Amino acid sequence: MDASSDSGPGPDQARQVSVLVHRADGPGEEQREAAAPDDPAPDDQEQGLVESAERHRLTTSIGLDLEGVSVFLELNAPYLGIMIFLFVCSHILLLLGFSALTAALRRLNRVARDGIAARSDRDGRTTRRLLLAAAAAALTGLPALALLLQPRSVESAMRGFWSCLLLVVCVDSALRVLLSSCKLGLAAMLRSEAPKARRRRSAALTFVEHAGALARSGAPLALWLRYLWASPSGTPVIASYLLLKTLEGRTRVRALAAAARQLLHSEHGSAPTPEEVAEAGSLCPICQEAPTAPTKLACGHIFCDACVSEWFERERSCPMCRAATGGARVKSCSDGRTSLAPMLF
Repeated sequence: MDASSDSGPGPDQARQVSVLVHRADGPGEEQREAAAPDDPAPDDQEQGLVESAERHRLTTSIGLDLEGVSVFLELNAPYLGIMIFLFVCSHILLLLGFSALTAALRRLNRVARDGIAARSDRDGRTTRRLLLAAAAAALTGLPALALLLQPRSVESAMRGFWSCLLLVVCVDSALRVLLSSCKLGLAAMLRSEAPKARRRRSAALTFVEHAGALARSGAPLALWLRYLWASPSGTPVIASYLLLKTLEGRTRVRALAAAARQLLHSEHGSAPTPEEVAEAGSLCPICQEAPTAPTKLACGHIFCDACVSEWFERERSCPMCRAATGGARVKSCSDGRTSLAPMLF
């Protein structure tokens, strides 16, 4: 064997082996350094995820940017505050009147609720309280309504939509105070512990409530027609408004007619014979006691008159078999309270 083969690989073979080893090891140090800036570091990836989560948190399901909304409000809140301040200053009397009438109505509702819920009135204290509250409500509502409907007040309210709306709300508040006065007076005159008398009082209060609702729905009509007549597109808007008011009035007239039928025919059933009471078990299914002033419904079931009257405040069917009794009835308003929500249109 010659000396050249024993001395190992030559320079060319060593260079080829180095190239192969270099390729097997992957990119070189210089290549790795050049590619490093393009690959995000773990810290940068984590910061990107945090920012993405924060943007998702500040965005609603419909794509609204809450952060943008907050910036918008922050920029415009001072100007909106100035506009609100100007509106309050120019309508201070109406706003104060509305607040006072609403506070008075809340107080009247408490008096009506407590007076009607009182079971005994031997000394006449509850009746006197109801009558005094009715007189106070009348003395509050009538002057307020007269002041609000002065030509000067109406002319001033026709200058803008919000002014007209505020006047309508105040007029409706005065009407609600007068309606509460009627209910309080009626509750004072119909004070009785007899079940039939309580039922008639409940029907009378319900009728007054629906009659007042019909009157209240027609009160804003003249004000809004006057405002819409001065608008550029008055005729089609007025036609649409009158159509909607006609449909509303039709519904309220039907409710008033049902309340009137309920007042005229307040009996739930007929008086059963002692044999029928004994056959029914001599117990009222509602209170599980002996029937007091028993009443027999059209389906044949017998109840205490007071128990079934309280049931019919919520339902118009037999508590036992759910059979319909009588015609359609309107929702009872036996507690004497008046709604605090105004009619806007």
